[in-house]
Parts: sequence; C-alpha cells; structure tokens
Amino acid sequence: MSQITKVLLAVMLLMYCSLSSAIGNAEYAKSYDPARDPFKDLAMAMSEAKKNNKYILIVAGGEWCTWCHVLEAYLKKEKKINQELLDIFEVMKLNFSKENKNKKFFSTLPDAPAYPHFFILDNSGKVLLSKNTTPLEKGNTYSNNKFRILINHFKKKRLESSN
Repeated sequence: MSQITKVLLAVMLLMYCSLSSAIGNAEYAKSYDPARDPFKDLAMAMSEAKKNNKYILIVAGGEWCTWCHVLEAYLKKEKKINQELLDIFEVMKLNFSKENKNKKFFSTLPDAPAYPHFFILDNSGKVLLSKNTTPLEKGNTYSNNKFRILINHFKKKRLESSN
C-alpha cells in the first residue's frame, strides 16, 4: 500500500470518527434526524438495553439546538463521562424540530420544557425520569460532578434491581 493511500485512509477514518456521535454508535443515537421513526428506534434501543442490562437514555433535541451541540462537544471531550454513560444507558436521540415535532411520540412522554431534555426509561420502556439538562450545566458547558451523580444513581439502581 502506497504512502498516499495510507494517508487517505487515515484521513477518511478521522472524518468518519468525527461524524459519529459522541453519545453512541447505533444509528438511532447518531443525529437528530427528522426522518427517523422514534417508535422503531425505541424498539431497537429497548432490545439492546434488555440484551445488555441497560437503561435507555432518550436525548430529545434537534440540530437547531445550541445546547444539544454543547452536550455533544462535552461528551466528545469528556471521554470517561461518555463511556460511563454508555456503560449504563442505551442512548437514542429524539428529534424535535420545525420539520418534525414527533407529536405522537412525545405524547407518550412527560412534557419537555427545554432542550436538550433527557428521558430515562427502563429496558421495558417505562419512564423513570424526565430531566431538563439545565441543572447539569456548569458555565458554558456541563459539569462532570453533576453527570456522575446522575450516572451513579442509575448504576446503584441497576445493582439494586439485580439483587
């Protein structure tokens, strides 16, 4: 393989990695896509969550949402926090935008007063927590300590439910 080919492959790999979501690798976690069917996405997330003994974290927002991008950048930077999230949650992004407000799906959830908004479900789809992410903020980003409190709460809950 020539040096140029190796460099091109490396650049393509870096571009692919930068396009992937910090929050998860499943298609339903990669973007706030108005064309996605959230009912199908949730069914897939529930299947994965059951298989891996995880909760489901629905991150509601949109490409228009400044703090959604701040969250994405925070999780890309804070790899340990991101990994801790992925260890306990199967993540799904849920679009809310002018193009598609997903009214039918949102009608099955508590109100989301601001975005991004977290809905945490057990692996059967029961809503355990509806959380505005504003309390997780610190300055113009998010707080590691506040994220860890959320993560540790659900780690403990998972341990208690398995005993």
